[in-house]
Amino acid sequence: MFRKAMIPVDLGRIEELHKAFEVGASIAKSAGGALCFAGVTGAASGAVAHDPKKYAHKLAALAAAQGAAHGADVARRAPSSVTLVR
Repeated sequence: MFRKAMIPVDLGRIEELHKAFEVGASIAKSAGGALCFAGVTGAASGAVAHDPKKYAHKLAALAAAQGAAHGADVARRAPSSVTLVR
């Protein structure tokens, strides 16, 4: 049914996301798919990371840790810009 379960991640609020990690991993494992951790950052320095590369590194580390903790395959995406359409 699903090949990936996307978990939107705010790296500044990881402590609030544990239930989402558990449910996403359960869905991904039951479907033989993977978790995809998605986070959004900008080019400017922020509270979580000083640049998009450091943000992507932190997101990759979180994805690897959560994948190992829940026994799920993982992927990650850290776009540096998003266009919103109304």
